[in-house]
Amino acid sequence: MKLIGGALYVRIKGDDERCFRGNALSEGHPLIGTNCYACGKGFAVGNVIALVALGPGDDGDEQRLWHAGRYACAIAIPLHDACAGTPVEEIER
Repeated sequence: MKLIGGALYVRIKGDDERCFRGNALSEGHPLIGTNCYACGKGFAVGNVIALVALGPGDDGDEQRLWHAGRYACAIAIPLHDACAGTPVEEIER
């Protein structure tokens, strides 16, 4: 994950699951102080986040990698885990 100019990027294969649930944010994490795209509230230390990969954007090289099922740099949006919906583990119970 990399925050560049206000956009968040992740490396992902084009055919991989597009929602990643992460660990709790720690002090100094680049998302601290930025806002969740779903609820608009800020991220704080201890928040568990989900990253939703949208795709490679308009970069032709990354699009080719993405559509070939290879690792590409994709634009992602950060959400609070609760804002991303019910975790799969809870659905399977």
